[in-house]
Amino acid sequence: MGLDERAQAQFDTFNAVYFNGELPDVDVRFVHDLRLDGPRRCRLLGATSKVGGQFFIELRRDHMWRLTLMHEAVHVRLWPRSHKSKQWKQEVQRLAVAGFLLEVF
Repeated sequence: MGLDERAQAQFDTFNAVYFNGELPDVDVRFVHDLRLDGPRRCRLLGATSKVGGQFFIELRRDHMWRLTLMHEAVHVRLWPRSHKSKQWKQEVQRLAVAGFLLEVF
């Protein structure tokens, strides 16, 4: 199994276990580098986008990819809400109570 297939399979597992299979289909892939341009220019670990009705998650290859993948899955669930929303904080707390962090560490 290649890296992209591994990431896709991990997303599908996270969706089944932590989101009751309710997330839409998402195309997950590793990319060489991710950068945010503009005033907040920085390197990113992951990014979620939506083109038409299709979600895409791009991940940088590093040791944190599973944690980043879950972070991006939360973006999909709450699209288009940001990290600063009340719903985001509630979702992260729900995942912590469900034991997600114990799985990745």
